[in-house]
Amino acid sequence: MTEGTGRRRRADVAIDPHGAINTQRPGNAALRLAATAMVVLPALGGAVVAGFVASLFTVRVDAVLPAACVGAVLAGTLSLRLLLRAGRGKREDFRRAGGDPSGISTAMFGAMRGERLPDGTWAWTPQPSGDYV
Repeated sequence: MTEGTGRRRRADVAIDPHGAINTQRPGNAALRLAATAMVVLPALGGAVVAGFVASLFTVRVDAVLPAACVGAVLAGTLSLRLLLRAGRGKREDFRRAGGDPSGISTAMFGAMRGERLPDGTWAWTPQPSGDYV
């Protein structure tokens, strides 16, 4: 089956397997930090929002902590799922562009800003942390 499947269909581009791609990328430490922040910060936000909503609808203080825990788990799980989904797509695009994705995890691909250009090459775009080449 040569047709793309899934929600996001990628156009196949003829790529020279011997052509060199730009392998300069953000460091692993910066990508790990970004991936961690992309999961932890939404989890903290979910805890705060759920705790605040629980405090609005109840006068019992002991109901706020379980609500905050549930909010943190739900928000963290959702953000992790979205991070990994984006990472799988970027990892596949990087591989199709001729790169070797063996040194970067799927979560790190989800945190990085890179894209495959229409001509089949890969471009690293600036990270918010400024860690790019």
